[in-house]
Amino acid sequence: IDLYGINVYSGITFGDRLTRWIGTSSKPLYLAEFGADAYNINIGPIDPTTGKPTGGEDDATQDLVIDSL
Repeated sequence: IDLYGINVYSGITFGDRLTRWIGTSSKPLYLAEFGADAYNINIGPIDPTTGKPTGGEDDATQDLVIDSL
């Protein structure tokens, strides 16, 4: 392997991923894709068995993140 590529869908920031990479490998790293994931596990109808949200597409949060870039 000559280099590594990553896709990051964590929202507005990459967090400490790039700093951690320096300590992980001497190989180059490229950021192939980034943005906000459209799926949000914390929204959607409540599952009557678990009492937790079932998740769903969260266009509003995705739009907020993309507009902030």
